[in-house]
Amino acid sequence: MKIAMVGQKTNVTRFGGIERHVGLLADRLAERGHEVTVFTRARYGDPTAAAHGVRLIGRPCIPSKHLEAITHSAWCSTEAGLRGYDVVHFHGVGPCLTIPFAKLPHRSAICATVHDQDYNKDKWSPLARRMLRAGEASACRHADRVIAVARYLQRHLREEYGRESDYIPNGNDPLTQRVPGPLLAEHGLEPGRYLLFLARLVPEKGCDVLIRAIRASETPYRLAVVGGASHSDDYAASLRRLAGDDPRIAFLGFQSGDALDELRTNAGAYLMPSLQEGLPLSLLEMLWYGMPVIASDIPAVHEVDGAVEPGSVTPLAAMTLLVGATVIRENHWLRPLLAHRVAVSIGQVSYGMYLMHMLSYNVVKKTLQTLAGEGAVHWALVFGLTVIVAYCAAFLSYRYYESIFLRMKHRYAS
Repeated sequence: MKIAMVGQKTNVTRFGGIERHVGLLADRLAERGHEVTVFTRARYGDPTAAAHGVRLIGRPCIPSKHLEAITHSAWCSTEAGLRGYDVVHFHGVGPCLTIPFAKLPHRSAICATVHDQDYNKDKWSPLARRMLRAGEASACRHADRVIAVARYLQRHLREEYGRESDYIPNGNDPLTQRVPGPLLAEHGLEPGRYLLFLARLVPEKGCDVLIRAIRASETPYRLAVVGGASHSDDYAASLRRLAGDDPRIAFLGFQSGDALDELRTNAGAYLMPSLQEGLPLSLLEMLWYGMPVIASDIPAVHEVDGAVEPGSVTPLAAMTLLVGATVIRENHWLRPLLAHRVAVSIGQVSYGMYLMHMLSYNVVKKTLQTLAGEGAVHWALVFGLTVIVAYCAAFLSYRYYESIFLRMKHRYAS
């Protein structure tokens, strides 16, 4: 079949979530013998080399925050219709406004993938939000098949428009691990001693939350902010003003290839304080690396089935507290709470709980399922018992094993 992709900016897979999605999809379709055309926006420079069977076509657009996507999509939709593709695949709700253009000359089959609820993002004006909602409605009315990358998006389309959609979640290829190299050295980052924020610098990604938390704390961990602005230069500038002269906060700009792999492999933790997401590929990728992840409590995060247990996701407000309290100031109002003997006891066994939590979870889950039957156990009960079992196991390990070596350390180090 001849297939056209419309809606993405470029085929540079590290540029954004939709671009990575389209890049992976186009390559796989070409591997199966289909002829795939990916329309790109000429203003984003030369695209990366395409896989065999994938053709890249750059087309112009009006370089404006509100007109870029719609003008490019209108051109590409019309051209795709005139060229008589078997399938025209639209990505994102905004470009879906132009679906009728692709159906005028020929009866191409139209597929639309809803990646996110873009109209909920603060960067758009009220008029732009209405147009984005209209694009979502256009996808539901005019597309032959609609794909939702998340269950909550699928439910929304059914409840709002009465349209059934196919649930096909995002995924990622195996990635590359890199030892610490020149990029870390250039920015003064130590392996395992920095927190990684990886996203476009737009309000809905919540980078300002992390910067405020770092500045309010005395944590020795640095914050590596990786990503560039996307029609959000004012917001990006405000982040730099917010960071001020704090040497712990480093803006590394857009990174890709080996440099990005190096940053992701060696971070101490990945932070995702997003207010709005579809199904974040960056989260899936960081979980592939086995990286500790702190993410905001939004529907998209709960879509990562099997990787994030219900109840284990840190809410946005708690994220600020967690990062800010990493090394809390002596005069901070939370200091007495954290100095309480209960908090100190938990702190002593916290690493043991981290090591024991998956074993404890599996023991609790299997035991309850054996006693109550498959599917009859509420996740809150599993979570609560897992915490108790993990704490008890970690306490016994600390009391009868780790404390012996700690006493030896204090004895011979003094």
